[in-house]
Amino acid sequence: MAHSEDRAQDLKLYPPPESVVTTAHVSGMAAYQKLVAEADSGYEDYWARLARES
Repeated sequence: MAHSEDRAQDLKLYPPPESVVTTAHVSGMAAYQKLVAEADSGYEDYWARLARES
């Protein structure tokens, strides 16, 4: 596990260009994490909601 921890410390994040940010379906990391939490708490309900919205 130490090897994966070393890799996490070396992780570099590069912000996307503004043109990508303004047209993204997910507005940022907080919104992404909220979607992940929703999917984790109710997988079928999550996908049913997305299907209704599209």
